Amino acid sequence: MKSTSKQSKLENIIKIIKELSKSSKNGFTLEEFKLKIENLGIIEDKFEELFNNLINEGYLYQVSLGHYKSI
Repeated sequence: MKSTSKQSKLENIIKIIKELSKSSKNGFTLEEFKLKIENLGIIEDKFEELFNNLINEGYLYQVSLGHYKSI
């Protein structure tokens, strides 16, 4: 079971992904995503792990080289 804090953080991340996906038909870049989630307290060395998990768990897909959208 996920802790409430982790679940809340994941919900916020998913919300950001959906907002970024709606704002651009070509998808968003990693840098845009990093900037948006900075205030959630995600440290740089955990970002890549988080990002890969989001792709592997089906929250994101790569639209084109370097651009991503929510599923």
